[in-house]
Amino acid sequence: MRKFITLSFLLLFLLALSVNAAPNFKFLQDSANMTSPASQTSTASFTLNNTGTVSLSINFTGLTLTKSNDQLSISSLSNITSIENDTTQSKSFSVVIPPQQIAGLYTGILTATSNESNTDTIIINVNVTPTHDVTTNQSSIMELGSVSLNTTKVRTFNITNTGNADLTDVTFGFTDSNFNFATNK
Repeated sequence: MRKFITLSFLLLFLLALSVNAAPNFKFLQDSANMTSPASQTSTASFTLNNTGTVSLSINFTGLTLTKSNDQLSISSLSNITSIENDTTQSKSFSVVIPPQQIAGLYTGILTATSNESNTDTIIINVNVTPTHDVTTNQSSIMELGSVSLNTTKVRTFNITNTGNADLTDVTFGFTDSNFNFATNK
């Protein structure tokens, strides 16, 4: 009976030791958030904690962020070749936001997988802010010439929305010395 009790305690000790020796890691944040207008590169970072008892290498997948059918990609994020046990490591990454990228919130789930097949995820959010800009084909002065009393003179020009959001309620104002363009965006 004493051998059974001794063997039981030894088995329990070995099981507890093997549970403690399990490799594991986790993201310290639930999400990484950025806000930026188009034509910019936005950067953020996160921290991983190796909570296990062995050194790990970590690979990252899920580098695409989406808003409906529109996409952005995470760049400048390298894999971790070694994170020692019971340590943390911060990683920075970038998202290049092209000109005229549609404004809105782009979201993705970045997955980290260790060489021991452990995984954890973090939500990546990029809020692309609207920019409002226009160009016209008459980039400088539009000559109207003279207009006789009670007659109409017609001139046309094109407006190109070069921002990343719709323009609404566009108005033009003319005076004898000035031209104003306004929008409530």
